[in-house]
Amino acid sequence: MLHTTICEIKSLFMQYAVGMRSKIVLAVIKVKKELMDILACPVCKGDLVLNVVEENEEEVISGTLYCPACKERYSIEGGIPNLLPPELRG
Repeated sequence: MLHTTICEIKSLFMQYAVGMRSKIVLAVIKVKKELMDILACPVCKGDLVLNVVEENEEEVISGTLYCPACKERYSIEGGIPNLLPPELRG
């Protein structure tokens, strides 16, 4: 149950970050390569570069999202991207 609550919170932050660039509301919290066209850096709204460390046939399990424009990196752990701006990360 705690896992669900954490996932829901991360999903809300992801929707906020993605929603700034796209009007599409995402209910998916897992990183799929098809989402790279609509994901944007929450800091500068620049394009993100995906670096895959581990993946399966459906999603990226671990890796990073990198913004070349502002040099920020966002981790992907357990299929969930941490797209919080640096000042809001824990």
